Amino acid sequence: MPGRESRANGANGFDAVIQSIDGLVPLVKQVDRFLPFARANSELIRRNLADVLLAQGYQDLTGQIIRGVISLVGELETMLGQLVRLSNGDEIVRSLRTPPTTPDLMRGVGPTVPGVKGAPAVADQDDIDALLKSFGG
Repeated sequence: MPGRESRANGANGFDAVIQSIDGLVPLVKQVDRFLPFARANSELIRRNLADVLLAQGYQDLTGQIIRGVISLVGELETMLGQLVRLSNGDEIVRSLRTPPTTPDLMRGVGPTVPGVKGAPAVADQDDIDALLKSFGG
């Protein structure tokens, strides 16, 4: 209690109040120095929280778009499957699964060697290496 402290110091009445105020002056100065830092830090925290909120909104929106695209791709796949079945595409699908066995088709249809008419098509890495060597590479 303030009264007991002032009596211990030997001060009574107005002098005791002045001494107690003088004791609070350093604390008031410290609080006065602290308040601008607290205001600046609270503003920084507010901006950071606004950035977090914005990022969460963006992430949520992105997730919604991705879910929509996944749904659209699923529907497209279903519709294309139905279209293939309707157009008697079972034969087309079977022909795509079995590779051609003719030697000409197995060789490939890559580019021919420039300047040589009737040259065979480039079909594998050995042909490519030979082509590069012919250019001096």
